[in-house]
Amino acid sequence: MKPRTDLILNAVTYSPTGPPEPRWQCGVGVASHDSKTLFHKCLQVTGERF
Repeated sequence: MKPRTDLILNAVTYSPTGPPEPRWQCGVGVASHDSKTLFHKCLQVTGERF
């Protein structure tokens, strides 16, 4: 029996202001049916690089 689980996320994020930016923060969270936060992670992502 596995005591925990893996969370795999495949996502796309866009600049919150619309035009491209060099970096911004985004986040993901998981809550139970009674709105108790089970997991929350903030990430800093970067725009397109050349």
